[in-house]
Amino acid sequence: MTASAGRNGVAHPPAVGLPDAEAARLVAGAIRGAASSEAPRLLSGSPEWLDLYRYVEGAGDDLRGRAERADRHLKGLSTRAQSRDCAEAMARALADARVAPDDGPAPMPTATLADVRTSLSATRWLWERWIAEAQLTALAAPPGTGKTRLAFDLARRFWLGHELPGGATNPLPPGTKTLWVPADRNYAELLAAAEPFGLPPEAILLNAAPDDPFGGLDLDDPANVAGLAARAADHKPALIIIDTIGMCTRRNLTRPEEAFEFFGPLLEMALAQKVAILALTHMNLGGEALGRRIIEKARSVIYMSQPDPEIQPNRRRLWVAKSNVIKPAALGVTMGDDGNDYDDKPPTEPQPERRAAGRPAIKSVEQAEWLIDQLKGGPVAVGCLIEVARTDGHLKSPSAKDPKPSISPLYAARDRIPKIRPGTTVHEFVAPGGQGDKDVKHWELVEAGDDDAAAFGDFE
Repeated sequence: MTASAGRNGVAHPPAVGLPDAEAARLVAGAIRGAASSEAPRLLSGSPEWLDLYRYVEGAGDDLRGRAERADRHLKGLSTRAQSRDCAEAMARALADARVAPDDGPAPMPTATLADVRTSLSATRWLWERWIAEAQLTALAAPPGTGKTRLAFDLARRFWLGHELPGGATNPLPPGTKTLWVPADRNYAELLAAAEPFGLPPEAILLNAAPDDPFGGLDLDDPANVAGLAARAADHKPALIIIDTIGMCTRRNLTRPEEAFEFFGPLLEMALAQKVAILALTHMNLGGEALGRRIIEKARSVIYMSQPDPEIQPNRRRLWVAKSNVIKPAALGVTMGDDGNDYDDKPPTEPQPERRAAGRPAIKSVEQAEWLIDQLKGGPVAVGCLIEVARTDGHLKSPSAKDPKPSISPLYAARDRIPKIRPGTTVHEFVAPGGQGDKDVKHWELVEAGDDDAAAFGDFE
């Protein structure tokens, strides 16, 4: 290409940079709105192309405007005798790149399998295909199944540098700690398990100051979330373990707007600190994670069950119920006093027995946990509870064959609460319906000594 003049009219020396076809592709990208941050460096040896690139890049967001701006620049360049040949060569190169001013809007960006490959390869796994780095993973199981002990066994493996369940590679060096939010106040369980699991006290970090080791549990408090993020940044833990997610918030996580307010800061923290978060939660009667919004927010959802508690009381089944990659095979887990063993022969779920006609058995413990979750935010009308219970699968919905299905499981769950949470009861009262409507029956949680019948969960 011959010597040419830049925007200021000063002649440039002959270009020794990119070939015209490659330079044209960079300018074409700018015209289409896909400017490359590397383009100025790559075009530095081709001043006439660099001038055109910068002229196009400054044209704003309108595709046609950028194309017309490129056309005007080349026409202006062709009016100068010393740069006419250069302008014609550039115009031909742009035409070959199909960026003529009348090309119209760019096509809708469409993914291909190459993009899938790029996305999947970009995922960094803490535990291959089970727990992703910088993401939220949920671990759901019925109460008493061993969620905390499973999380503690993962903490043991990260600290000791052992392989992960299923023979997966442990990507972290020995001595890597885990950071806990023990919202279930299960400090005694953690202390009792630490020594037989081979974990010294310093291996388990808490989201609290040394002078208040029982603090930092209320994740509705921005100061506690900020403290969690700061400790993740300082200590670089393998995992942040929240045990359980429903006990560190007063929000109703079945409601989309409240779930967004709660999970948003945690998801942002996971990305910013590149730390995996393992959120422990209970299952409802339908076999899904309690507070169904956690399924939407979590990158992966791991379930654990105890298929045969009478014959195999220490055996568990562990599997990934939700993932955006190919799910791993389910694992069998043998719970032990000093850690767990894992195998590729998980116990199978028993076949449901045929039942005589009539009301199904009431799993009132799980329903009681669900009811507690519903009442955390304050009093709720019983009619609303009935509708939500039907939506979540805890009560039957009306049908042509059964227009008035029983709501007794809801009352059984209410009566079960004092047995699973000693000192906690459900207070029933009637409040005016407003605008002449009938009075409405409400339920709210009351703890022992709470004369004002405040909502459940004063975490301090």
